[in-house]
Amino acid sequence: MTANMASAIMGDLPWSEAARGGRRDWTVDASDLSRASLATQSDRPDDFEALKAAALEGVKARRRGRTVVLPGPEGDVHVLDVDKMDRHSQRRLMERVMATHGEADNLPLLQRVAARLERVGMQPPSVEVRYRGLSVLSRMTVGDRSLPTLKKTMKRQAEPVLRKLGRGPKVAEFPIIDNASGVIKPGVFTILLGPPGSGKTTFLQTLAGANRRDHSLKVRAQELSYNGRQLHEFFVERAAAYVSQNDLHYGELTVRETFQFAARCQSSGYKRDLNAELEKREQEAGITPDPEVAAYMLATAAHRRHSSMMVEVILKLLGLDVCADTVVGSAMLRGISGGQKKRVTSGEMLVGPVRALFADEISTGLDSNTTYQIMRALGNFTRVMKVATVVGLLQPQPEAFSLFDEVILLSNGKVCYHGPVEAVLPFFEGLGFRCPPRRGVADFLQEVTTPSDQHKYWDPRGGKPWHFLSAAMIEGAFKRSPQWGAVQAVLDSPFGRAAADPLALATKKYGQPRGELLRANFKRTVLLQARNKVFTIIRTAQVLLMAFVVATLFWREDKNTVEDGNLFFGVLFYSILYMLLGAISEMHLLVARLPVFWKQRHMRFYPGWCFAIPTFVTRIPYSFLEATIWTMMVYWIVGFSPSVRFLMFWFQLFLINVWSVALFQLIAAVCRDDTIATSVGSLFLLLFINLTGFVLNKTDIPPWWIWMYWANPFAWVTRALAINEFTAGHWMRPDPYNPGQMLGLEVLSFRGFPSEYWWVWASVGFLLVSLLAIVGLFLAAATYLGAPKQRHVLTPEAVQDFELSRKELLTPQPSVTEETAERGAVGWPSTVAEAGSVATASVAPGRISSVNTATNAAAATAKAPPWEATEAAGGTAGAAGTAGRVTAAAVPAPAAAGAADSNGAAAAGPERVLVAAGHVTAPDSPAVHGALGQPGQAAQGLGTVAEASAFSVASDGMDRAGSGPMTPRRAFLLRASQRISFASQQADAYRQRTVIPFTPCTLTFKNVEYSVPLPPDADKERADVPSAGPHAGNLRLLKGIDGVFRPAILTALMGASGATTLMDVIANRKTSGLITGDIRVSGHPMEAKTFARISGYVEQTDIHIAQTTVAEALHFSAHLRLPTTVDQATREAFVEEIMALVELGRLRHAYVGVPGVSGLSVEQRKRLTLAVELVANPSIVFMDEPTSGLDARAAGIVMDAVRATCDSGRVVVCTIHQPSIDIFEAFDELLLLKPGGATIFFGSMGDESGNLINYFQSIEGVPLCPERVNPANWMLEASSPGAEDALGVDFAEIYRSSQLAKEMGALIDQHHEPKPGAAAAVMSELHVPGFREQLAANLRRNFVIYNRAPEYNITRAAITILVGFAFGTMFWRLGDNRTTVSGVLNIAGVLFSSTLFVGISNCLSIQHLIAAQRTVFYRERAAGMYRVLPFALAQLLVEVPFLIVQALVYSCIVYWMVWFARDAASFFWFFWDFLLTLSYFTVLGIAAVNLTPSVPLSNVLCSFFFGFWNLLSGFLIPLPAIPGYWIWAAYINPVMWSIYGLSISQLGQFGDEYITDLQGNTTSIPQFLADRFDWHTYMTGPIVAILCAYILAFSAVAALSLKFINFQKR
Repeated sequence: MTANMASAIMGDLPWSEAARGGRRDWTVDASDLSRASLATQSDRPDDFEALKAAALEGVKARRRGRTVVLPGPEGDVHVLDVDKMDRHSQRRLMERVMATHGEADNLPLLQRVAARLERVGMQPPSVEVRYRGLSVLSRMTVGDRSLPTLKKTMKRQAEPVLRKLGRGPKVAEFPIIDNASGVIKPGVFTILLGPPGSGKTTFLQTLAGANRRDHSLKVRAQELSYNGRQLHEFFVERAAAYVSQNDLHYGELTVRETFQFAARCQSSGYKRDLNAELEKREQEAGITPDPEVAAYMLATAAHRRHSSMMVEVILKLLGLDVCADTVVGSAMLRGISGGQKKRVTSGEMLVGPVRALFADEISTGLDSNTTYQIMRALGNFTRVMKVATVVGLLQPQPEAFSLFDEVILLSNGKVCYHGPVEAVLPFFEGLGFRCPPRRGVADFLQEVTTPSDQHKYWDPRGGKPWHFLSAAMIEGAFKRSPQWGAVQAVLDSPFGRAAADPLALATKKYGQPRGELLRANFKRTVLLQARNKVFTIIRTAQVLLMAFVVATLFWREDKNTVEDGNLFFGVLFYSILYMLLGAISEMHLLVARLPVFWKQRHMRFYPGWCFAIPTFVTRIPYSFLEATIWTMMVYWIVGFSPSVRFLMFWFQLFLINVWSVALFQLIAAVCRDDTIATSVGSLFLLLFINLTGFVLNKTDIPPWWIWMYWANPFAWVTRALAINEFTAGHWMRPDPYNPGQMLGLEVLSFRGFPSEYWWVWASVGFLLVSLLAIVGLFLAAATYLGAPKQRHVLTPEAVQDFELSRKELLTPQPSVTEETAERGAVGWPSTVAEAGSVATASVAPGRISSVNTATNAAAATAKAPPWEATEAAGGTAGAAGTAGRVTAAAVPAPAAAGAADSNGAAAAGPERVLVAAGHVTAPDSPAVHGALGQPGQAAQGLGTVAEASAFSVASDGMDRAGSGPMTPRRAFLLRASQRISFASQQADAYRQRTVIPFTPCTLTFKNVEYSVPLPPDADKERADVPSAGPHAGNLRLLKGIDGVFRPAILTALMGASGATTLMDVIANRKTSGLITGDIRVSGHPMEAKTFARISGYVEQTDIHIAQTTVAEALHFSAHLRLPTTVDQATREAFVEEIMALVELGRLRHAYVGVPGVSGLSVEQRKRLTLAVELVANPSIVFMDEPTSGLDARAAGIVMDAVRATCDSGRVVVCTIHQPSIDIFEAFDELLLLKPGGATIFFGSMGDESGNLINYFQSIEGVPLCPERVNPANWMLEASSPGAEDALGVDFAEIYRSSQLAKEMGALIDQHHEPKPGAAAAVMSELHVPGFREQLAANLRRNFVIYNRAPEYNITRAAITILVGFAFGTMFWRLGDNRTTVSGVLNIAGVLFSSTLFVGISNCLSIQHLIAAQRTVFYRERAAGMYRVLPFALAQLLVEVPFLIVQALVYSCIVYWMVWFARDAASFFWFFWDFLLTLSYFTVLGIAAVNLTPSVPLSNVLCSFFFGFWNLLSGFLIPLPAIPGYWIWAAYINPVMWSIYGLSISQLGQFGDEYITDLQGNTTSIPQFLADRFDWHTYMTGPIVAILCAYILAFSAVAALSLKFINFQKR
């Protein structure tokens, strides 16, 4: 026995091991397993089981269940406690179990986990989701009612009342999902596809149970179950994870902290119970598990507060380990990229115990390789771990699409297909559709159900003509298919609930105990507070500064008279007021954090009170700090009672600060909108401040407001602090002017306050009780209130799309009339009747296609390869109709004769083409013309209907029937050689028919370099930092780039980095950095101002004024960017031409709206951005990633517009990010950059990218491009830095020495010099609109904006009326009480309060509107639309009528309710001074926005001014009492002049009325004002001039800020 003990490992006795030759190390290095013991036994055979047993003997019995033993590389073992693993040990374990399986492939590990379960007869818990007859209904607003004008908004607000009275419009319920049925099986990887607006997001949310609390939706279903259990029988949020397409995160947290919090809240779920059962069965069966797998499973199931193994795994699989410790970032905080943020959204849900995953567009912003890796990992996880997974993707590449097992196709809420991926193409082929060979299946599926694109995929080889198949018809065909039969069989058989794993569905509401969730929220909230340093520092600095100002302003005040007591009263009032105002920032901060909170609360991360309690409690230390700083500085310097009463002063300020924080947090939680919360908060401020007993004496408060006085905590604190101070010993002496009274008691009596000290303690009790009530309400609001309801809007076009999708069509629909087309209605494809008839054009939405005869179609077919001939002759058979005859309908011609339509087709001229019974005839002739462009020529010899209906494509790419060219989509599917020839002819035709011709030009550049200052954290060894030359010491981003961009040649800029930078440099859009090189336009040196007028820049972010319509946005751009020589009629015709070119005709009256909230869709917004630049008639157009964030169909529509723009003869240059094969091959030339900004390819791409592929394949070592692989993906991978290092070559050097570079260099030289006789464009010759036109255009647009900004104007009107009536009722008829000092002070008090409250409200409420306009201003100014002064002046002038109405309404309410002086002159001066006061406050809000990068910072800046202006307004401390070193601050205070002017306008004319002042002297009212306040009646006129000067000064600051400060750094 002794021998056995000597040879065994003694767990915690390392000296015993050392005696027998072993060793034990407690590691501290990050590369080793933290707190893992290492034992070696080199002197005996490797017996892992014996070593494991011996190692576990030294572990305490209660920890053995959380301890694993891993074999070492040399016969040693590692003892690992999973509860004590730190981040480094977790990462090391993860790398160990995945070391042999590649960096991102999780399949072998998952298979090992599954094998361990199978050995004991276990399976991972799984769920099967069934839905039958599922419909989701929503109330929708249809049509132009979505335009939020003031009139329509008021009408909409009144509709609920009118509806109850039977007078309001009925509310229509729109089926977003319509009668869907299906089964989501465990272990099946499913992709969800569908065109925009098909209901994909609602479908995923409904299946995941994520919209059950959305009361605007009605979910109806015969069955919606998980494992046969209805959603109300368990907590579906803990079994299913919904990954939103909106990235909602706290920007201050790092990626790892975000994941760690999610993991801590969700816990390991079923994994711990699964491990316990697994270990039990293994022990019973005598099975030894794989130690690495056992360690991995135990570590991922362990609950860790500080680090989680699952977090490290998900970080690795999503490729986020490189940025794990980087903050997520926000609008004000730079963080990770958009693509990484999208992955964080996915990972936040994946770290939990997911059994069903519903992911919505999670690949947006990711490159194809990253998307593929993530989809592969998800697919492996789904199949091996039996997870039910549905993923919606925007533009899935063929490689990613091939990873899925099943596909669900949604269209207008109908499930058109749900079955195996391999069966989807045969299904649609059975309907007569075919996917082209070089077209992705996913792209085909997203377009084949849409009215505008379905015709492209009709297969004419079946001998049948095409007619539109609606979504309802496709659904009907699907329900007759074998795929539906399999689904139906599953739905008809009941689920065996008894056989379901009980671990699969959660029966507990939350994954952790409430206490643990509360601790997790506390930790996160403290972290957020610590990271939010800017506001903390600014607020603390403000408190210090204002405390210093107050202390020095009231330095050692005397205590001899009641007047001195009033000054101390002013200090007390201002101290309370500043504690109140300091809490307002909490309201804005909480409103910004609510969306993330709502998401996590709905996903059952934690209950609402777990978020609310830390939010409130963690703010208390800041209240403590602010109260302490203020008390320490103000109390002693001002000269308050030097006694223990100091503590009561501090305690009251501390309590009221905490109370204010709770109040504003409650307001934020209830209002849930920043604008509404600000308004409500302002109303509370109004009531609290005016009813404290200081502004309005307690004895003068009307009886109907006295209840508010007693309910006002600030009144209690004011009374308590006054009693605390004025009952102190140094105030308890006789009043010199009233010896029979104590001075302190006289001061209290003057304000109507009692003198008993118990009121001080009563204040403490009232504050604590009311604080508990407010905190309770805050907890309730956080627990039960959700996000504000969103109004769902449908355009008329969407309604028609929906109606068409529900029709069981036997024949195609007729074309629309001119009237319906003008309203933006859609026209569906027209038809031809039969063979032998003239083929009509297909009028797809927004398109008028050219008509071709059978002869032309046959010619095109004969000259093309088999498949291309099919596409040419019949692949777009939707150009014409099918069987049956249609009712006659008029097809409108474009507005201008000869104008191009959206497909580039020539127009029919001024006449209208009549479509009747399948024939096309003109009103004046039976001959076919117009679309054919050849009057008198009849169509002869029609063959089959398919041939008659085809778009003919000859070898030169032109329609031989006449001037009508093919559609852009057909054009960019041509071979590159055909397309370039086609583009040249198309450009000539466009220039001949366009309303406003432009001058084509060529852009060349040589040796372009760009550098920026070297960042402090840059790696100087790896960074390109020249040691000499103009870029010496800077970080060089572009290096020696040459190129040429030519008309009608569509050029792509690509590269891992530098593409957008190069385009910004060439387009002259950089605002910082150093640029060198020679850039020329048509051989002439580029001049910045002139170049801005002849070029257009389409930014990646679509920035527009939300309140305008599409037509208004285009007309505004055209008015300011076209030469003044263009008359209005021509300009309007040109705008119509451009709308047709980019297919915006149907949307001319559509509301632009806010991205992601209302208005246009993403792709429509992108086309509008392009059109805004095209109406300037530029010769050069730059586009930054035009297809980013779009699905395949939307990207195709945008590329239609881009191709049409290029084919008009313009220079078009686009940066592009991981395009699909169709989009990539739509480009003619490519300029490719490597990291570091050097050219590695520039030239023609060739047919099917042949030139590009041949060039790279000619480089030794570069792998061949596989068949059916996107050349763009292959090219980026083949030229990546990793590939370059592996080959040991420099692709930039290879290109510079290549024949291609020499040929392109010769081409550049050819265009780099001006042509003989060509003159450079001169600014004066461009006839730019002058100042008057620019001001008028901006002013007109601003009036439109204000009319459609009800949230601004209605809020302002409501605040004005409410504040007016509040002041009127508070100071009811006190304006006539001028017989006492108290009465005069009350009049001054109402003037003081009204000036501040309404003015501050105006200042704050305008800032969001101005910030949105400033963003658009940056774009429009860079485009050269207008100068700064017209824009700034228009912002000011548009406010004038609204301010006049506001001032007049307020004056009429307050003036007569308060009963001020009843003469016309006094009313006029009151109105005039108040109007000027509102004006400078409003202009201050504009200037503050222009001076700061964001609205929160502008609020902070304004609050700084408000504090000073309030203190030095002359009311709290009269001018004669202000020390000489601060009097200058009072005289530069506009609020002081406002109160001065308003007061003398109401009191200055009463020279014949006398009052007795506080010293017992009788004096006239004007003399009293002069003696006490230094206000003189002769200043009435000068004050008006002074206030006007402030308005001009703030206006100048606003304009100069726009001119010289640009926060949009490029």
